[in-house]
Amino acid sequence: MKVPYLDLRVSDAGLKTSLLTRFEKILDHGRIIEGPEQQEFEERFANEIGVKYAVGVSSGSSALFLALLGSGVGPGDEVITTPLLPPSKRATEKLRSLPTSEKGLNLTTPNF
Repeated sequence: MKVPYLDLRVSDAGLKTSLLTRFEKILDHGRIIEGPEQQEFEERFANEIGVKYAVGVSSGSSALFLALLGSGVGPGDEVITTPLLPPSKRATEKLRSLPTSEKGLNLTTPNF
């Protein structure tokens, strides 16, 4: 059986209608990031996993960076990751490069 690398065709008519409606709303308000859909996702996801907040990010690097930062990882701490995944390397390098004053709740947006 041949599995296509990337097949975005949607054969389910109901799902296709739902997706097109969502895409149309996004195109109408023009906010691909930090729009109402992202806020809705974060609220629904937080509710689903039973926590007060959830944050949607744009990449695996950003997610790992925030997880490390939120866990209190800082200078001198050992972080063991796979050398085969660039996001884990970038996240730990970004964390190491932050001035001490930026570690904590006053976050700047990581530039991955």
